Amino acid sequence: MKRTNLVALLPCWLALVLAPNHPVRAAEASPAPASALQAGSISGQVSNAATQSYLEGAVVELAGTNRIVTTDREGRYQFSGVPPGQVTLVVTYAGLDPQRLPVSMGSGQRAVVDVQLTSAIYKLDRFTVAGEREGTALAETLQRQAPNVKAVVSSDTFGNVADGNIGDMLQHMAGMTADYNGHDVRQVSIRGVEANLNSVTMDGQQVASSQSAGAGRAFEFEQASLGNIETIEVTKAPTPDMDGASIGGSVNLVTKSPFNSAAGRVFSYTLGFVTRSTHKTRGASWKEPIEGYGPSMNFMYSDVIGEKKNIGITLTGTLHSQPGAGATSILSFERKNEPGPVYAFSAQRRVENATRSRIATGVKVDYKWSERTTVAFNTVYNFFHENADTRLSNLTTAQTIATVDASGNRTGGGLIHPDYAGGITRVYAAAGSSNAITTTTTDKSGRTYLFSPMVRHRLDGMDIKYSLSYSNAATYYDISHNNDKYDNRPKGTVTLRLPNIGWTVDRTKDPIFPTITQTQGPNMYDLNNYSALLLTQNDQRGFDRVFSGKFDLKKDLPVALPTYLKTGFSLQQQSRKYWAASRRYNYTGPDGILGTADDNQDLGQFTDTTGYHRKDEDKWYRSRGGVPVWPNPYGVARHQKLYPELWKEDIAFGAQNRLQNNRLVDEQIAAAYIMGNVRLGRVSVLGGVRVEDTRVEGEGPLNFLSPAERTRRAAWVGPVTDAEARRRAVAQFGGRDTNSGQYRMALPGVHLKYEPLDGLVTRFSWSTGLGRPAFGSIIPNTTINEDTLRVTVSNPDLKPQSSNSFD
Repeated sequence: MKRTNLVALLPCWLALVLAPNHPVRAAEASPAPASALQAGSISGQVSNAATQSYLEGAVVELAGTNRIVTTDREGRYQFSGVPPGQVTLVVTYAGLDPQRLPVSMGSGQRAVVDVQLTSAIYKLDRFTVAGEREGTALAETLQRQAPNVKAVVSSDTFGNVADGNIGDMLQHMAGMTADYNGHDVRQVSIRGVEANLNSVTMDGQQVASSQSAGAGRAFEFEQASLGNIETIEVTKAPTPDMDGASIGGSVNLVTKSPFNSAAGRVFSYTLGFVTRSTHKTRGASWKEPIEGYGPSMNFMYSDVIGEKKNIGITLTGTLHSQPGAGATSILSFERKNEPGPVYAFSAQRRVENATRSRIATGVKVDYKWSERTTVAFNTVYNFFHENADTRLSNLTTAQTIATVDASGNRTGGGLIHPDYAGGITRVYAAAGSSNAITTTTTDKSGRTYLFSPMVRHRLDGMDIKYSLSYSNAATYYDISHNNDKYDNRPKGTVTLRLPNIGWTVDRTKDPIFPTITQTQGPNMYDLNNYSALLLTQNDQRGFDRVFSGKFDLKKDLPVALPTYLKTGFSLQQQSRKYWAASRRYNYTGPDGILGTADDNQDLGQFTDTTGYHRKDEDKWYRSRGGVPVWPNPYGVARHQKLYPELWKEDIAFGAQNRLQNNRLVDEQIAAAYIMGNVRLGRVSVLGGVRVEDTRVEGEGPLNFLSPAERTRRAAWVGPVTDAEARRRAVAQFGGRDTNSGQYRMALPGVHLKYEPLDGLVTRFSWSTGLGRPAFGSIIPNTTINEDTLRVTVSNPDLKPQSSNSFD
């Protein structure tokens, strides 16, 4: 059967909403005389007299009728079909004194009545700059007037507490949980639902997120800035005019508009610095001009220009660099059901440092084509960089209890002393008791830009809005710094291992950061005793592109009760591509041959002597058993680059990794909706349905070893050369597979709001949502195993999760 086009019903909907705005009279009714009086209209803008800011969400009522409207972002309101004679406007706004304004209406008159609200509290205040008070009032007003369950917060409310990170600010809101990356909020969950099942939009359009060169759907706030955001809307019960991908909820970032104020030119800025107790930093001078201190700067410029004052410009900028480091202790304990003492079989000591910096700019231009038509152009650019340096010392042993004599000497198998009731675990030296050292250094940079034009028409009793949006995000992990995007020195992950050692973990004085003392075996604070020096350099890149278009039409219906109908459609296309090019190298020693006696010779030359710890931290570690010894990851990477003959690359690993991690997917979402709202006194009812059609096409690796290749490998005699290792990887992992999928879902919802008393709002919402599978689950990744007769595939036709939410 031929599939129905999603927008096929749109002409019918438009015919309904574009119907004449006056009641249809009966055919037998007598025609009105030519001299009959004609209805007129009242329009205007509502502003704050003290701050000159236009008030969104002010309530304007025609006294003695049931006609009530709320103002838009520019403070505009409009009543059409107002009969001639004396009428009264009643204007109210949270925190400001209400006003009653009499208006004399002539026949067919178009009256313009601008309203300035004020409050007695302003009489004591000479300052007229909008700030936290006004921002909070706006947020509370929008939240109270919303027909559904929604939380609104103004960026003014928290000042600069967010350090430019939107996620840092969101974690202060009810129902939001932060997912940290070091000291930065990277993602947020809503109502306990993970970030992959929620949506983030800017002015209603999805923003691209390359998600750390990964294959998930979560939006990462480290590549977004608070600088150009006016309010943030967190919707827990979405209405049909919103994207359906919001099982937990959705976050909409509303950008600043120059027409929000009648004050004219506004320029504001903040200057400061950020610091925290940190280890030695290796950041660029612009990120940390003074060691341990990063700059924090924000500015905003807004003005209305032109002969007719019809061009508004808003410029925003943010530079924020945050040094950050810390020491962490991680203990792994015996698992047992019965109560009693337990032993620690693994003790990790980790030191981490990551300077995270972001630069963000925004330009928004609004052009008033006429009093009824506004054209807006919004552009945003964000750059993020993180240089991370994490060092880990991990003491582990097998979870076996030793047999000991009266002197405590081990007499049989087992590696852990049986007496551990006093909070002290003693581990005996053996092959299974070892210390693994890992130092990881990365350069992660990313950028996101967005361009979005929008047109809005305000007609009598009708509002039409249509927009386009193009957003592009990229993440670069430059480790080897070959063809890099962020110029820096080579680095990577360095690992070594020292077996046959014994130690004690003493938790009696400090159960969180215990004292660790070596008791047996080679000195674990000397790199010359370690072996298996390995350098891994994992370069990764991820790209995300979102192109979307939306059309929305809202029409007030000429019926007895305040009623409006809203309809629209949207089309969104998203492309995700990512790849990884990992290489790893084993140190061979002076002879340049791996597997000989000198592979572990003179590893002490790679000891980090640059003073990674501060003196007080060295003292802190010494009081707990000793300062862990670290290899210098920058020195190791530099040594490999200068002396490649002393290192052996794992060719098969690198070739296989590159082939298996080259993946891409294209997803197209077409949606249409219709909804209506009616107000019955203190009760408001909104209901409607949204239909979304999703189509996915992906390309990924095909892992298959042909019978001919199996025969060839079986006949191979002698060691595998680098060329042969590369050829084998291509033969097994070099295939490509494509696939596609499609599904359609209807998402209905009903939202009730009841205001039994002034200042008290009660709500009930039933909403539906969907959670699309992660891209990693639908990009083709096929493995054919002839030995087990099994084919394993990722499924591009995988259907989404769905939810029914009651609030």
